[in-house]
Amino acid sequence: MTEDECHFNESQQQSLISELQIAAGKQSFRLHFVATEPTHVHGLLSWKDERPWMRLRVAIKWSLTGRLKREYFERKWLSEGASRKRISEQEHFDYLVGTYLAEHSGWKWSVGSIADLDAEGALPSGYWATSKYSSAHSCM
Repeated sequence: MTEDECHFNESQQQSLISELQIAAGKQSFRLHFVATEPTHVHGLLSWKDERPWMRLRVAIKWSLTGRLKREYFERKWLSEGASRKRISEQEHFDYLVGTYLAEHSGWKWSVGSIADLDAEGALPSGYWATSKYSSAHSCM
């Protein structure tokens, strides 16, 4: 038996944002921006250690799924995998925060763009990525 496609309501979108904030502290990454839609959530994050992005992505997805199951009910909440794009230029970061993610229709959260930059107004060193976690389309 399959479940209906998942759509995150406002409360669930807020839970996803909250869990990303919690996961940032526990999993040692910095969360810069989150944007939600009924069908997915984007997290803009950075980390300074040598962890591969896939390991971090899996841990974040586990945290998000666990939160939704604890707060709401047991089901397959997120689709397999997640997309990821590396951010290597300030212009790309500015576009994501100021245009692309800002235009999403759901709930958003930002740490604030000034705090994201170093003293010279550039992205701090380390690894930068935006990940998209989609709702499960065919939930089992």
